Amino acid sequence: MFEQETGVRENLLEKKDKEVINYINEKRSITEFELDAEAKLSPQEKQELLRMQEQHLVGKGFSEDALA
Repeated sequence: MFEQETGVRENLLEKKDKEVINYINEKRSITEFELDAEAKLSPQEKQELLRMQEQHLVGKGFSEDALA
């Protein structure tokens, strides 16, 4: 019985590990896509993106002074 329970736990852990690895790979893929897209922006578009990101952080409770 103990061996069966241990085997089930190991299978669950392996499944969870695979889920975590897939999640990390998915996030990495999105980040690489965003970086590639950001690299194609004009300087003016980069400034606008930075301004929008700062406004988003201020809206989340970060002070403007901390972001400067």
